[in-house]
Amino acid sequence: MATAIKLADLIKTYNGEGDFLPWIKKLELVAKLQKINDLTSFVPLFLEGGAFAVYDGLDTTVKTDYKRLVSSLTEAFSINKFAAYEELMKRRLRRGESIDVFLADLKRLATLIDEFVPESLIQCALVYGLPEEMKLQLKAACKVENMSLSETIQRCRMLINADYQWEVGAVAEANVRVQRPREKRCFKCGSDSHLMRQYWLCPENKKKVQKQEDNKEGHESKNE
Repeated sequence: MATAIKLADLIKTYNGEGDFLPWIKKLELVAKLQKINDLTSFVPLFLEGGAFAVYDGLDTTVKTDYKRLVSSLTEAFSINKFAAYEELMKRRLRRGESIDVFLADLKRLATLIDEFVPESLIQCALVYGLPEEMKLQLKAACKVENMSLSETIQRCRMLINADYQWEVGAVAEANVRVQRPREKRCFKCGSDSHLMRQYWLCPENKKKVQKQEDNKEGHESKNE
């Protein structure tokens, strides 16, 4: 016996908070799944609070024309380009979030600012939104500025698969890396603050480099 699917399990009601466009697109998919053709009557069933108040105040000719209805609600509730820009600048890769989902959201925000967004801008926002340690490894492994967006994404996937185990369903926005048991700590200084492959963070390595610099300067002074 087939299990009946409740519409409330597929789509939440919209009260005017958050971006309207992703919500209405999902609602249209639910309507298609349920073979509902009368969208002008279907949409208001899932509006509440301020969103329903806006709908209720629309002219009847708008309520009965789906394209005009969506256009009016989009104008009322979609974020403007200034708010989208602010969100884009604050957007960071969240714990439990895949790099592809992160990229998709960056593109969504960018297109709210301008329909034609250069790939380089998306790439900069992507790299800027990565956790600090991941950015360090990305920059140490290659010249990011010479890579395309697709190459950067591929490199990020490799770093996440190799080095990161992200907690799923985290409530905080902070980025936290969980070390895998197989990874070894630095054998030079014995510190737990970095891995042995992160040589640029090792104080013993820094001492060695500094000593080499001092010896070099002393040698040059003697030659003079």
